[in-house]
Amino acid sequence: MNLFNSIINNPLNSELTTGEWFCIKWKPDPVIGEQLNIGVAVRINGKLHSRILNYFERIRCLYDEAGVTQVEIITSIATEVISKNNITNSIDQITFEKKGFCQGLNVNDILDSLYAETVPLAKKIRVRAPKEKFSSISTEKVYISLINELKLISGLGYENIAPKEPSIYVGEEGAKQKLFLPFRDGADLIGGLASAVYSDPTKIELNILKAARDVESARRFRNAKKPAIFILTPDDRINTLGTQKVDSINTILDTFSWHMNKHGVTVGSHTEINGLAEEIAKWSHAA
Repeated sequence: MNLFNSIINNPLNSELTTGEWFCIKWKPDPVIGEQLNIGVAVRINGKLHSRILNYFERIRCLYDEAGVTQVEIITSIATEVISKNNITNSIDQITFEKKGFCQGLNVNDILDSLYAETVPLAKKIRVRAPKEKFSSISTEKVYISLINELKLISGLGYENIAPKEPSIYVGEEGAKQKLFLPFRDGADLIGGLASAVYSDPTKIELNILKAARDVESARRFRNAKKPAIFILTPDDRINTLGTQKVDSINTILDTFSWHMNKHGVTVGSHTEINGLAEEIAKWSHAA
């Protein structure tokens, strides 16, 4: 609210506070001579009151941290000088420029209005919210999160499709192969898992190929009729990686799904853990 509005909006208050006001100026470089408004002071009934800059982001933009340190010292000195009620003596880099008559409802009303109108450095900088960064998620972390979600979906029956031990061993004695098949039953179901939430397309390819190898190996040894691979895929944050990487990742995933479906392996994918857990639950119930 400026002085004019504060007065006309309170017509019943005929006893306005009056005085004279000063603009507090700072000279960052005495050689160049440029002056910046860093506050205001008013003298009312012989006493000085002030409103001095305490927000320094615009100073930081202009002069970096060194400028912020300097203006913090300057504002501290100006505050001390005003507290002594004497601004007549000259001070290096600080000027109290007399501007003239002022009036308002009270001291704070005058200071607020003058400060808002004459100290643009006090205006807050609009800071855009930072874009969410893309973060990788390991297959192990996906597995733990899925187990917790399946507990919510299936209750105590979740172990019918997600045994406590996520891996099995197949092959002859002395040449056994460890296969990561966290979703399976004792009959037809074998389900592999892979995370595709990585910024490196090569890492994604290795993850899904390992899952495919484990499922295919188990399929041969167990003659399972309902093999599947479940993949947590990247959400919209993948777009922060750039068009080239996004296209590469999408091509890898599309080609993989086409190839596995062609060979009779179901591929379930989702960008959210709860959605992927639903895919797994539906697959197990359809068996």
